[in-house]
Amino acid sequence: YQRRVHGEKSLVNGTMKSFPFFVVLLCCVTIARIPATARHRRAKKHLEAIELQEVIRSGASKSAKDSRITTFRHEFLEAWQFQVQPEELITGAYNAMNELPVDVKGAKNADYIPALAAVNPNMFAVAITTVDGDTYVKGNTVSTKSGEVESWKYKFSIQSISKAFTLAQAMDLNHNDVQHYVGIEPTGMPFNSIISIEQKNQIWRERSAAKKQMDPSYDPNEDRGIQNPMVNAGALATVSLLLDRGRTFDDCLAMQSKFAGHELSVIETIYKSEAATNYRNRAIANLLYSLTPRRLCMLHEKEKQKKKDKEEQCSPESVVDVYTRLCSVGVDVTELSVMGATLANLGVNPITGEQVVKSEVVPEVLSIMAMCGFYDDVGNWAFHAGIPGKTGVGGGIVAVVPGKFAVAAFAPPLDAHGNSARAEVAIEHIIRTLRLSMFENIPTFFVKRW
Repeated sequence: YQRRVHGEKSLVNGTMKSFPFFVVLLCCVTIARIPATARHRRAKKHLEAIELQEVIRSGASKSAKDSRITTFRHEFLEAWQFQVQPEELITGAYNAMNELPVDVKGAKNADYIPALAAVNPNMFAVAITTVDGDTYVKGNTVSTKSGEVESWKYKFSIQSISKAFTLAQAMDLNHNDVQHYVGIEPTGMPFNSIISIEQKNQIWRERSAAKKQMDPSYDPNEDRGIQNPMVNAGALATVSLLLDRGRTFDDCLAMQSKFAGHELSVIETIYKSEAATNYRNRAIANLLYSLTPRRLCMLHEKEKQKKKDKEEQCSPESVVDVYTRLCSVGVDVTELSVMGATLANLGVNPITGEQVVKSEVVPEVLSIMAMCGFYDDVGNWAFHAGIPGKTGVGGGIVAVVPGKFAVAAFAPPLDAHGNSARAEVAIEHIIRTLRLSMFENIPTFFVKRW
């Protein structure tokens, strides 16, 4: 080209002028062949996770699924490590909680349950449990009339966090029950809302009529979900599914114990206090039972002619009692983090190695936790933390980073949404320090996939 356009220039001069171009081209080719960076490896794991879910949902044999799951879990553990020492993370979260006043944002103990109002509001603790079974915990020590109390060993009531594990049990028992009979959509209202039941029921009626008109074979009774399992109405409906399927409170408690890795028990003082004052939950249960079609003890309708004693097993009263007992189960912050880590580990308890629930139900459970776990404050939680989580009015919060770890925090004072104000700050500190929001990892995944 140089000789043709500029005949007076030599071939050597033309070649020398083109040299920088060849250097840049060579550098580009070299860079393109460099082994995958950490970001690319992380994207590869995202793709492998999707392939794993396809294997799980396929008709492959159980041995083939178990083998693929075990391989994936091992590879994932080998590929990911803490970017910050866990001890530093725990200390940073502890300091973040310690810097906040007890009544930050007007936070105070839940006072509609007398036993919760009496819990020392100055306690706070945080714990991490990884999917390979390592646990890190830190908390303060407070003085009470009965002596010194170490908050990281304190047994607090699990309250609404139990909903996540009740949901996992129900989905493990019958995968489609929850979506068909309870619902999975956020309500956008407080966790104990009665208005949402009436509003969602009316929307369901209009939607069902439209679907029936479009498809005469559509059966609205098989698609009656109007709540979600994370709010009280949906949680009561989920408990009723378990009772309808022949499960008892002892079965439900045994399942929670498997998640924790050892036997749990009910805090009787909490249960008695809550059972004596749970008028609203009783009203919700009776309202759900009175709707047409029913939203409580739903499966019983199909078999009530065959088994007349089924009515006694599932009734508004029995459902509320089992639900109240499950909310009164006592855990410390370490046990709660192990329960969360079992979900992070595809249903395998990282301490005992037991497969507590089937792996295929875990993604659905986590998705519902992410969308509904913080009630009418879930948008704020997604914005600041961006991972599945569940909160309880006992002061606890558990959050799950799938395939990596779970973090639990405890501090009794609650904000206006019924979530522990200081526990929320502690978990957000850990997640944002490690940049583990599920929304932050999306661009990397799609760039690699394309």
